[in-house]
Parts: sequence; structure tokens; C-alpha cells
Amino acid sequence: MSHATRRLACALLATALAAGPGPAEATALTILSVNDTHSNLDAAGPKDASLDGTVGGLVKASAVIARLRAEEPNTVFLHAGDLFMGDLYFNATFGSVELQLLGLLGLDAMAVGNHELWFPGCVLAGSYLAAGGSFPLLAANATPFECAGMVAPHALLGVGDLKVAVVGLTTPFDLPSQANAAFTGGDDPPLGMLAAAQAAVAAARTVDEDGDGVPDAQAVIVLSHLGQLLDEAIAANVIGVDAVVGGHDHYELAELVPGASGRPVPVVHAGAYYRKVGRVRLDVEPTGVSAVSVDLVPVDRTVARPAPSPTSVPGAVALAVAQLQAAIPVIFAPFFPPPFEDPFHTPIAYAAGNVTNAIRFDKPKRDTGTGNLITDALRLRRPGTDLAFTVAGQTPQGIAEGPVVQEDLFRMVGVSFDPVTYFGTRIAIGRIRGDVLLTALELAIGISTADDDYVPQLSGARLVYDSSLAAPPRIRSLEVGGVPVAPAATYSIAMNAFVYQLLPSLGIELVPGTGQVLDDFEFLALRDHVVALGTFESSGENRVRDLAARGPNR
Repeated sequence: MSHATRRLACALLATALAAGPGPAEATALTILSVNDTHSNLDAAGPKDASLDGTVGGLVKASAVIARLRAEEPNTVFLHAGDLFMGDLYFNATFGSVELQLLGLLGLDAMAVGNHELWFPGCVLAGSYLAAGGSFPLLAANATPFECAGMVAPHALLGVGDLKVAVVGLTTPFDLPSQANAAFTGGDDPPLGMLAAAQAAVAAARTVDEDGDGVPDAQAVIVLSHLGQLLDEAIAANVIGVDAVVGGHDHYELAELVPGASGRPVPVVHAGAYYRKVGRVRLDVEPTGVSAVSVDLVPVDRTVARPAPSPTSVPGAVALAVAQLQAAIPVIFAPFFPPPFEDPFHTPIAYAAGNVTNAIRFDKPKRDTGTGNLITDALRLRRPGTDLAFTVAGQTPQGIAEGPVVQEDLFRMVGVSFDPVTYFGTRIAIGRIRGDVLLTALELAIGISTADDDYVPQLSGARLVYDSSLAAPPRIRSLEVGGVPVAPAATYSIAMNAFVYQLLPSLGIELVPGTGQVLDDFEFLALRDHVVALGTFESSGENRVRDLAARGPNR
């Protein structure tokens, strides 16, 4: 080697040593997520030749999740809350089977949703422990009054060579869950929730489990059951957030939001009922975390249904669900007498079109196909009833065009619960003064501007209101039986027991001595109504109209 060449080589080596090692390669991190699954262990939607659903459900989703985990390095699998209530599978097991199967699929953490808090805290704890308790339950801003130690504010997960902090947050605005837990972040919305989120993220950022004086978390995920608007606000305003995985309002969402640090923050909601799996891809570097992509992976008819078998994880999920499905008609035999012994594969009616709970908030119509079908069933259950009332959140799942089985109907009304029979909710009746009815509807309308679960649904009445007004009165007209409501008159009303039991907490009282919960069930009224119809259609009819158009769509 010449002297000149040697001098050049030494100079290059000195420069390299002075510069230190080259830039570290980014480490890929993939987040898979589901939310608002509501015990839909099996598929719904259009049926195949065996009358099995073809869309969503944990059985089919397990195949998608297993495939994605095998394909993607460094994968975190998260549930953003509301596993409880919504299908016969929950009523039979209090969610313990779903929790166990999610553990089998490798779930890393779950946010506590509002439906998990509709029961005293130890119900969730009992189901969780019965399932093996293999992943943490998270809610930094909620403390159940019972068994509070079962819920943590955050978890630090080891994912390959990475340390990933997951922070749980849940809605503080849900009325039934406020009876069973204390919340922070519910004051001065949305600023109170943003402050609570910032404090929770900052706490997770300072965790130093190995005691080396350096915070452990290389990425921070907010696992939220707050809904779209608050999740977007957290992504935009809370410092230290690398991704927001959320749920609560059943929307499908996959977007990048400009973050407080200047980097885009992915926000993903996977809809509901295992019909989509959320996927976020991140690059984790010493200098920070970068979003690579965010999307939703469908769980539809193109996904093969796993055969029941103990030899694979999806097969084991399918086997467990098949066994539970066989047991449910026995567990709830009083509700499925002949000719209704099979709630899963025997058609009892035919839907001539899709019956949905969809609300387009850019249009005035607020009544839905599910809301109209259910309230009609309640009103017609007792001849002479003037009106029936429920809210959109009590009518959550629609029916696909085609043959209808009983499970389809139970899913429409399955988010309430009877503590005596462990079946669906009972029917309640009473009489209500016209002025009290107006007050009750004003309250529901006011709450619905922040939570569309409370959009009123009616039978025997027509309502027009303007939700854009800052304060009541928002109602522009209300008719019962085609006649304007008279404040001093009284009307016979039907509702489910959940709505009935909520009224006193809102200061709403029926005519004294008239209110009662019947030994009859909303599901049975709906089933008998649909059987009597035979072939039926149900869609929005402008029974409930909002003069204000606002988005997004429900």
C-alpha cells in the first residue's frame, strides 16, 4: 500500500471513529386491535347455506389474528374495551369464555370499557380470574368501587427487544358505569379528559422497572374506550403518545392525526363485533417513533371459518364456541321451548332487506330500523299502549337480509341484563305525564349530543328537535297517536327495564303507582312480533327528526 493510500485509509478510519456508530436501524412494531366485541363469538351478517353468519365473530377473527401475528414481527394484540354483553354467549358465561379465548390468542392488554363497569367490580374480576387472568386490565382514569386492584393504569410490555407502555383510558360519561366506579377526566370536557390522559401518559413514560435510572418505554400506546372525538383530541394534543387504539362508538377509523410532537399519530378503531381487526405499523428508533401505516383488516366471507380442532389456536377457538353454542339452549331452556329449541340455526322469519341501527348525522332522520322494530314490539306487546321508548344504544346490532334466527334478535337487544334469570332485560310499563315525557326526551337529546347511544327511538309517537341549540328547549314538536302531546295528560308507555331503572337517576318519575317491571322479556316480545310479521322490513321512517345535521355518521 502506498504512503498516500495509507494516509487516506487512516483519515477515513479516524473520521468514522469520531462520528461513532452509524444510525441504528428502526425496529418494526405492529399493533393489532379489536374493540366493542360484545361477546360476538360467532359470525353475524349474511348467512351461508348452514345459516352461519359470514362476517365478524371471534371464530373467524381468530384466523385473521393468528395469520397476522405470524406474518408481522414484534406484534402487540390489544382489546379497547366492551367485551361484556351483547350475545347469548355472554349471558351463559359472564364473558369468561371470551376472555379465556383471547388469552389463548395472545392478547397483551385490554382497556376496561363502560359495559365491563355496568356490573359491580367483582363481576369483571370473577370472569377475569376464571379465564386465567393472562393479560392486564387497564383504566388509568377509573377506579371500580369493588376489586379495584384488578385494574391497572398502565402496563409495560416486552415485545421482542422493545419495551412498550400501554395506557388504559375509559369513558367517564356513561351513566350506568358511574354507579360502580369513580372516574377522573369527566369534568370540563374535553379539557378534563385531555389533562387526565396527559397525566397517565407521563406516568407511563417515567416507569423504570430495571432501576437503571432510564425510563423503560420506547413507545407509548393509548388504549382508549373514549370514542372517536376524544381519541383524535388525545392524538393531537397529548405529548408522548405514539399511537391511539380506541373504541366505544363502534366506528371504523384508520387515520393519521398531526401529533403534539409534530409527528403523525395513528388512530385506529376496528368498528365492533370482530368485523375488522385494526392494524398499526410503527418504526421505533432511538430518536423517536414514526408511523408507517394504519389500516383495518376485514373479517368477512373471504375468511375461511376454522374447523373445530384442538390442533391449532383458531381450531381450538372454534371448538370452544361450538361446545358453548350446544350448551346455551340447555342453560336457557325456559326461553327456548318448542318450536324454538334451536336459537342458532332454525329460521323463524325472513328479513326482506337489511335492518340496521345506522344513523346518518348529516341527515335529519334519527330513528333506525332496529329502533323501530324493537319499539313496535314493545308497544304492541300490550294492546292499547300509547307509546314505547328506548335509546339507540339499546338497539345495537342489525339483521342482514335473509333468514332470521333467534340469535339475530337477541343481539338486537342483548346489551341489557336480568339479574334473576341472567337472560336479557325485562319489559317495564307505566303511565307518564306529557310534561314529564317532554323533559325525559329533552334529557336524552342533550346527552345524545355527546354520546349517540342516547338518540331517542319511539313507537306511537313522532318527535322533531334541534340538537344544535345550546340548551333546552330543543324539542320543536312531539305527537303521540298523531296528536300534539298535552302537558297535563297521561300516556301509557312501555320500555325495557334498563331504561326504566335509569329514569329516577335523571329525575324522571312516572305517575305514582303505575310503574312496574313485568315477568316478560324484551327478547320474547321481539321474537313474537317478528314471527307474527313473517317476512318483514324495518327502516327509518322519520319518526324522530333532528333539524340539525352534524357528523360523523353512526
